[in-house]
Amino acid sequence: MSVKGVSWISKVTDVSGIARILMGVGFIILALAVYFLLREPSAQEFSGESVLPGANWNYLMTLAWILQAVGGAEAVGVYVKDIKGGNKTFVKTLIISAISIGVIYALGAAAVGLVLPAEQLQGNYSNALFDAFAVLGNHFGISSGIMTRIVGLIMLLSAAGSLVIWTAAPVKILFSEIPSGIFGKWVSRTNEEGNPTNALILQAVVVTVLMIIPALGIGSIDTLLKTLINMTAATSLIPVLFLLVSYIVLRTKKDHLPRGFQMGSRKTGIGVGVLLLVFFTFAFFVSTFPSPAALLAYFKTGTFAEGTANPLFSLLYNVLGIVVFVGFAYACYKRYENKQSGGSQT
Repeated sequence: MSVKGVSWISKVTDVSGIARILMGVGFIILALAVYFLLREPSAQEFSGESVLPGANWNYLMTLAWILQAVGGAEAVGVYVKDIKGGNKTFVKTLIISAISIGVIYALGAAAVGLVLPAEQLQGNYSNALFDAFAVLGNHFGISSGIMTRIVGLIMLLSAAGSLVIWTAAPVKILFSEIPSGIFGKWVSRTNEEGNPTNALILQAVVVTVLMIIPALGIGSIDTLLKTLINMTAATSLIPVLFLLVSYIVLRTKKDHLPRGFQMGSRKTGIGVGVLLLVFFTFAFFVSTFPSPAALLAYFKTGTFAEGTANPLFSLLYNVLGIVVFVGFAYACYKRYENKQSGGSQT
């Protein structure tokens, strides 16, 4: 699917994207209607204690999941030149988008709490979405089977579009921006649409292996999904960390360079950059490493809770995966640099 590029599936993504937005907004409106118009009691208690964030490791892991919701914003900067209004319009659009996502997240979380008990959500990564819509549909006389099929179809089409976009677009951007020769001719070979076909095939093989490894020996699909979500969320933050470090260095040493947009003074820019770097680093850390309490308990007893992933396996899987792939990319770049320096000397 990804080898053909993103243009062929654009109509599907347009329809499914709109349907998914309407599905989310519709859920919020209908959940509020259940509480305020139908006078149904809230499925969860809303109090200061329940609304305030907790300090447990599982809750902190969701920071990376939330940040992943705006994932891709750091990469779309390459399209600034194609936007009417240039940098200022681009920045305003990003700010409005980030605020909108935050508001929808908050309203969506409250809406789920109105119709679905907390016990039904706990660790339910595979069916929570369908359960929430099924309960909501029952309030309006729609069977759970119909609601599940409608939501499933929308999610299927949306996931197909996301799969193509998130596998084809980053790879295409990567090979269009980096110097040729870093990963070799075979990996960089492109088709008529300019898509690196061999790189996409290699990516599919690697991702498939990475999905199979945690599936072996894990007791439930929810634990597998949690492991994969943590790994995906953590790795999605790595480019942002590099960008933040680069931004801080540029504002520190190259603040005199002309550009179309500048965020505040030099001190303001560096301060904001450092705060974001600390926050993103913390989110990266808690989503990469398993709970310290679970690790200590495993080292003391040699056992872990039934239906959960082995904390030592999660640690090795997440950390080694990042080290291996980042190290491989670094080795490829150093080899390219050595070739370039050797060629220039001769």
